[in-house]
Amino acid sequence: MSTEDRFHKFWVAYPLKKSKKQARITFQKLDVSEELLQTILTALQWQAKEWQARNFEGTPYPSTYLNDERWEDMPTPTTEAPALASSPAWIRDIKTGRAS
Repeated sequence: MSTEDRFHKFWVAYPLKKSKKQARITFQKLDVSEELLQTILTALQWQAKEWQARNFEGTPYPSTYLNDERWEDMPTPTTEAPALASSPAWIRDIKTGRAS
């Protein structure tokens, strides 16, 4: 598969369609292999869900994503645990099944 074919797959998968020319330049500079492309596409599956939950606010431009190697980011922890921790004990017990 050519570099342009790999870039096309990346572009189709990336949820923010901004600065395509710069994204292509960065993609070519990184010389993204098929293996790395699969890693990126896998990361984009969960990252796109996180970005969508925030109405795509804070979603990096594709070139920034590539330059910063954002496919290596970790998922953001859910907010369920902090909300549960700040609940009164009797609510935590009900939610965790420890109510008597």
